[in-house]
Amino acid sequence: MSLSRGKQLEQVLADLKKDYLKALPAKIEKLQTFIKAQQWNSVVEEAHKLKGTGKTYGFPEVSCIAAKIEHLAEDSTKRTDSFFSNAWTLLEEMRNSYLQGKDFDLNSHPLRITLGLELSQDNE
Repeated sequence: MSLSRGKQLEQVLADLKKDYLKALPAKIEKLQTFIKAQQWNSVVEEAHKLKGTGKTYGFPEVSCIAAKIEHLAEDSTKRTDSFFSNAWTLLEEMRNSYLQGKDFDLNSHPLRITLGLELSQDNE
């Protein structure tokens, strides 16, 4: 018995989300490399991509964090090493939670306040 068209689509979307989560560490590492090299234009570009793909694949928390990274890369007066370190920690926790099939609630996470993050419907 074959799957209905709707079930097939659900499976394809679930597979795409899993693939996205598997690829997320490489995207984060790329951002970290640009930040360490202080290549801020590249940080802005990569964070902007991550911001868009996070929403597209159903991970608005990724978009929220990436939007903040993008903003800080554009404004040298607000950049701190601790922000980026905490952002990586938060992204990894979020990724692990989703890979385990669990929800991730950014709004109740203690680092949300530390990082000044607000999860909204539109992260620009």
